[in-house]
Amino acid sequence: MGSIGSEKTTLVRDLFSKMNIPYYELDIVVRIRSQNGDIKRTVAERNEYLRKII
Repeated sequence: MGSIGSEKTTLVRDLFSKMNIPYYELDIVVRIRSQNGDIKRTVAERNEYLRKII
């Protein structure tokens, strides 16, 4: 756990990459990244995305 911007995501992504473990950013489960800002997924979209990764 850590504050916003404390590089938690970067640390975990790098560590999992070195250990060859799949990595999923939980923010992406809830939001879709776009150049114009994040877009919140609907409950159905979130559930479908989550089903794909587990």
